[in-house]
Parts: sequence; C-alpha cells; structure tokens
Amino acid sequence: MYSAARRAGLPDPQARLAAAQASLETGYGRSVKGNNLFGIKAGQSWRGKTQRFKTWEEVNGKRKNIVDRFRAYDTIEDAVRDWAGLMARNFPDVMRAKSFKEAAKGLTKGRFGAYATDSKYTYKL
Repeated sequence: MYSAARRAGLPDPQARLAAAQASLETGYGRSVKGNNLFGIKAGQSWRGKTQRFKTWEEVNGKRKNIVDRFRAYDTIEDAVRDWAGLMARNFPDVMRAKSFKEAAKGLTKGRFGAYATDSKYTYKL
C-alpha cells in the first residue's frame, strides 16, 4: 500500500498514513471489497460504483452496527487518489503534515464524520 501511495505522488508521511489506514480498515488485507482499502463511504454526491456491506459507527460513545453504501474502485491507485482528495478536502492538516504522527493527528482536526467516527481511531493507527 505504501508503494502504491508513493506511485500516486503522495509524500512519505501521507503514504505511511494511507498504508496504516488501509491496514486498519481492511484487517491487514483480510477484507478488501471493491478495492476500497480505506472504507470510504458513498455519500449522496458519489457518482461512481458502489457496494453495500455491514460496518459499525460510534454513536454517543457506543458501537452501532449498520449496513451502508461504500465506494468501489477499479484499481488500488484509484482508491489512493480518491483517499488523497478526501483528505485534502476534509482534513487539510493531514496533507500538510511533515511526519506520520502529525498526519495521524491531522485526522482529529477535520470535518467530524467525514471519515472515521471511532474515538480511538488515531490511537489505533
């Protein structure tokens, strides 16, 4: 994943974060659906391919199981580029970070719910 992120033009800290998130989101590659290595949901504005599957969200500090729509990609590189765009729009500190630790911390300084709702997400990375 790190190599794919670097090939997509991401600097080292962002490529490392992409690799860490892909590892966490897929259970270290055990569950990769539609090349969506990052668990990016398909919101109202998404016009690409989609897939539905079970997941969970943290709501008021409690885990809630749900079924939701997720984006599907033709290639891993497409997923990486989309992830980078999502980060740039919603978590600009991630894309400005000079270290992995700064990039991970940048996930706490964006639009809540635009990515993970798990209050322990940054720690897990």
